[in-house]
Amino acid sequence: MFTCGKLSRRGWQKKVTDAGNTLILSGEHFGDNGAKKLASILTSDTNIKVIDLGNNKIGKKGANAIAEALKVNTTITNIALNHNKIGNKGANAIAEALKVNTNIKEICLRFNYICNEGANAIAEALKVNTAITSIDLRLNNIGKKGVNAIAEALKVNTAITNIDFFNIKIGNEGANAIAEALKVNTTITSIDLRLNNIGVEGANTIAEALKVNIAITSIDLSFNNIGNEGANAIAEALKVNAAITSIDFFNIKIGNEGANAIAEALKVNTTITSIDLRLNNIGVEGANTIAEALKVNTAITSIGLSFNNIGNEGANAIAEALKANTNIIVIELGSNNIGNEGAIAIVEALKVNTAIIEIILDKNKIGDEGAIAIAEALKGNTNIKMIELGSNKIGNKGANAIAEALKVNTAIARIDLGSNKIGDEGAVAIAEALKVNTAITNIALYCNNFGDEGANAIAEALKVNTAIIEEAADY
Repeated sequence: MFTCGKLSRRGWQKKVTDAGNTLILSGEHFGDNGAKKLASILTSDTNIKVIDLGNNKIGKKGANAIAEALKVNTTITNIALNHNKIGNKGANAIAEALKVNTNIKEICLRFNYICNEGANAIAEALKVNTAITSIDLRLNNIGKKGVNAIAEALKVNTAITNIDFFNIKIGNEGANAIAEALKVNTTITSIDLRLNNIGVEGANTIAEALKVNIAITSIDLSFNNIGNEGANAIAEALKVNAAITSIDFFNIKIGNEGANAIAEALKVNTTITSIDLRLNNIGVEGANTIAEALKVNTAITSIGLSFNNIGNEGANAIAEALKANTNIIVIELGSNNIGNEGAIAIVEALKVNTAIIEIILDKNKIGDEGAIAIAEALKGNTNIKMIELGSNKIGNKGANAIAEALKVNTAIARIDLGSNKIGDEGAVAIAEALKVNTAITNIALYCNNFGDEGANAIAEALKVNTAIIEEAADY
């Protein structure tokens, strides 16, 4: 343990990385006393550029000392103070330092018990600071008043490109303020608004901002209560927005109606390359409309559709889209009640699709029949690098087929077969494949039904296999 008692220049230099300018002190728990000692060193240090002080029980006194050091330090460009207890007074001190510091480019203040008062101080600093490009304020209790102040600062700030507001409890009022800022801000390219209790009203104002904003390329609205109405508004914005390349809608409670609206937007949008629609219960109808959009969309390369209850019918529709779409390289279809029929349809698509490199089919109802079909496709596929089949119903027959495929497949680097029904016979077959396969670096076989025979076979295979760097199995 790197205790504060050892926090001398000679001691902390041992923590500096080989690059010579990065100091990692996270999780040392040296508290305010350690922070004060470190601060006294940083006032004159000319080597450290990046410093990580996360999870160190630093309170307001330690933050004050660090802040004073930052006022005179001329080399640090990146500082992490996450998971401490600096509170409002500590945030005030850091904010004062940021008013004069012209070197720091990135600062992380997540999970620090910062409330409105501290947010207001940071906002005032951002009005005059011309150096910071990235600030992380996630997991603080900033609330709508605090975010209103920061939003006002963002209207005039011309430096920040990345801001993280994950779970800072802003609600619709805070979302409205952020939206107004985004209408005029021309530098922010990435914003995280996850888990903020944003409803329809907030979604509507953000949508209006996205219609005119020409800077943002990535926005995350996951885990909000946007619903169908809010999704409709954002979908309309996406029809005209020409900047966004990545948008996350994970669990925004849209259902098939919202999915339909987003699908219509995807038919005309030419900039979005990554979209996450996981956990939205879009069902078969939503899957069908998304599939139709994917047939004509020429931009999307990654799409997340897991946890949507699309079933075999929805999987069939997506499969037909994949036959025509040559752009998607990553697709997530986990936890969708897809059985053998749906798996076989996906496999038929993979026989003609030459773009996909990662496919997730975990937590479905795929049995031996589906696994055998997948195995046949993998024998000739030279594109797929990763496939997840964990938590299905694959037994020995399916495992045997996959093993035969792995003997000849030279592309797959990662495969997940955990939580299936593979017994000793299947494990032995996989072990034999691993003796000759030189491509796989990561394989998961945890929570299956094999015993000592299968475990011993895999252990023997790992003695001769020089490619696997990570293996997970319960034995």
